[in-house]
Amino acid sequence: MIYEPYLSASAIDRYLACSGSAHLARVRSESAAAQAGTDQHEVRLRPGWLPDNVVRWFGSMPKFEEGYGVDSDYDGPLTCGADVTGSPIDCGGCQLHFGPPSTLFFGAYTGRNYPCPGPGWIVGSADARHCTSTTLSVGDLKTGRAQLGGSLGRPADSGQLRTLAYLLLRYGQQVRPDWQPSRVRLAWFLDDGDSVAIDDAEISIGDLRQWGNALLDKARRTRGATVPTLSPSSHCDYCPCFDACPVMGGSIRRLLEIAADAPLSSDRLIGAFTLVQRGKREAESVSRAISSMLAQHGEAIGETHVLKLTSRKARIIDPEKGLAALTEAIAAQGHSDASEIARRCLSQTMTGESIKRGLETDDAEPIMKLLADAGAITERRSAAFPSLVKRRG
Repeated sequence: MIYEPYLSASAIDRYLACSGSAHLARVRSESAAAQAGTDQHEVRLRPGWLPDNVVRWFGSMPKFEEGYGVDSDYDGPLTCGADVTGSPIDCGGCQLHFGPPSTLFFGAYTGRNYPCPGPGWIVGSADARHCTSTTLSVGDLKTGRAQLGGSLGRPADSGQLRTLAYLLLRYGQQVRPDWQPSRVRLAWFLDDGDSVAIDDAEISIGDLRQWGNALLDKARRTRGATVPTLSPSSHCDYCPCFDACPVMGGSIRRLLEIAADAPLSSDRLIGAFTLVQRGKREAESVSRAISSMLAQHGEAIGETHVLKLTSRKARIIDPEKGLAALTEAIAAQGHSDASEIARRCLSQTMTGESIKRGLETDDAEPIMKLLADAGAITERRSAAFPSLVKRRG
């Protein structure tokens, strides 16, 4: 019998923060940004296309997209090696060939397809990995804007990278019990489309083994838990279980009580909308309080995240001054029609309010009618939005 994985490496950090997320239904959705990331992976993760600095980090061309898995339910001796069907690999007469394999190699470029032989498997595919007699190196390619902006955290603390390295260590020592690497190197490869930066770290073999064994123990315990533990926090933002979560998505459903066979009454719709508006106002108040505290006391540094105030710079051009300066600059380049070119660079929006201001009048309707008669006005309706008004009569 084939099972879906209990956990994947990419979900480990969320699982460690909220173990109950592993027990909830997941909604798979594909955004344009996610598809762009997938496309970039297909470009980078193959021989000859990986940037030179990444190849140098590994020491030679790495292996790509190899999938591994470990059975969190298996608590017996390790086999020396087995293929995905469970058939042992001949290792010259070793006596450890009994029981199911605790670690499997699923193959390369499997499209994240893991045919697990049991329900408690933890799996993952390393974007790139390289092993020597002394060193285990694992890297994962990241292309998201937030990821490139620092949301990933330190490689040494990444549950995803640690899981991938642990799977590789388990399988490598299962196949070759004499393999005893002394170094574990972890890295994010941050791809902005033009170049790939490297954020790396090194941890000890003892640290990795202890962490991985603790993960397996936690998985065994949480899989046997009668009631899963749910811990809402910032990790909920992109959780695929959000809609199925009774703490997060479930509260929204309880508020609206939407059901195909029992639509909301008008009063319930108004009540739900009022609650949403109130929630928005309260959230805005909390946001202002958070900003005020950060302004007074500086950054809030947590165990895995840093909360700080940031600002963005906007450049606003004065049309009158900008037009004169731009005309002069274009003329200096030898253009005889500098004024015309500069005006094409000037973008202005004409509205009823701008006409009032320009004509210094409170009534722009006569001008608006003239513009409409001349075909200068096109009427468009905005998307519908709820608006609560008092009932008359």
